[in-house]
Amino acid sequence: MARTDGSYDWGTSRAFMEVKRDEDDDPCPDDRGRVTNVHMWNKIQGCAAVAVNLTPRCFLLSAGIFGSNARLFRWDYSTDMVSAAFNYKKNPKPLYQFLWCLSRYCDGRRDPSVLKEHDIPRQMFVDRYDQAAKAGLVPESQSVIPGSFERAESVLLKVPGRTPEDPVDVYLTMDPPLFASRSPFGRAVLGYGLRQGEIYETIAAGASTVPGVARIGRAVDLGRGEQPDFHITIAEALNNHCGERRFVKRIHSRSIILSIGRLLQLFHSTRQLTEAIRSALEGLSRMAENKGMHRDISVNNIMISAFPDKEQGAQGFVIDPELAAAPGRTDDLSYIIGTFPFLAIARLMRQPGNHAQYHDLESVYWVLLWLVLSPITGH
Repeated sequence: MARTDGSYDWGTSRAFMEVKRDEDDDPCPDDRGRVTNVHMWNKIQGCAAVAVNLTPRCFLLSAGIFGSNARLFRWDYSTDMVSAAFNYKKNPKPLYQFLWCLSRYCDGRRDPSVLKEHDIPRQMFVDRYDQAAKAGLVPESQSVIPGSFERAESVLLKVPGRTPEDPVDVYLTMDPPLFASRSPFGRAVLGYGLRQGEIYETIAAGASTVPGVARIGRAVDLGRGEQPDFHITIAEALNNHCGERRFVKRIHSRSIILSIGRLLQLFHSTRQLTEAIRSALEGLSRMAENKGMHRDISVNNIMISAFPDKEQGAQGFVIDPELAAAPGRTDDLSYIIGTFPFLAIARLMRQPGNHAQYHDLESVYWVLLWLVLSPITGH
């Protein structure tokens, strides 16, 4: 990805390599799967997170050189894989094959459904961004790439129809996608239970809309047809190899939300803030009536309605129910759900601590407190 000065960021490359002089820098020197060099392990994981952050990928590859030894790494949201160490000086074939295949694998498994900066007509982006800025829908841009600008981080997202026969729609984002994964491990659609679109439908319980909850357009799994394997993690193959279910199969999914809003931090007055939060509370109340819980209330999961008339008068709405509890969904996420700064106190006092409906209400309180006390709001 080009910066304004013409240079490129290493995180946008096909893969990355970590090269160290000493074998002691190997994060797993005993080859038993135990990480003993935590500092080096964290550094490699940090580089992987940067690479995933800067470029949408289905998986990421890397190689590490530690003295005379080498290891290969792979991340794909279900697991991170590390090869056994091998002496690349005495046995260079594995490293040679890795580099040769990587050179032939020209896209480095970037997400084929995301079109980057050079695919976006500049004038189209400028026009759309100006419209969104005038409507107060986007904050002042703060690029995650030094020397970059808004268009360099915006993407065109291809979204298939509900059936293979339906046309593919293309959406332009302002800055990076709002809910793109920032980590090479974890956050993705689980391969069991309900998809996010199905969760929205369950929350609505047959109604077309639920005031205080975002309206879903459609949610589809990617990879139907062309290159489907790249949108499914390798977990199932690993489980078959191990003979037990050790890894969670995840499927790349994309959701289109019809509700239009702006971040809660962009409130124009305390009245607008409290009205948006009140509407979100009403949405949570309706979820509870349908035996649902959001379970991940945070400052980023409540938005101010840009067009309240389309939300049945709701001044705000909750979004992103990926971790929600809903009838028909079974999972084992009760001990990891939630955003830490906004968790209910009772959740923090217990291990693992089951989530209850009133915990969502307490999380809303912490969101309000965070907003009115945070120096970054400045309203």
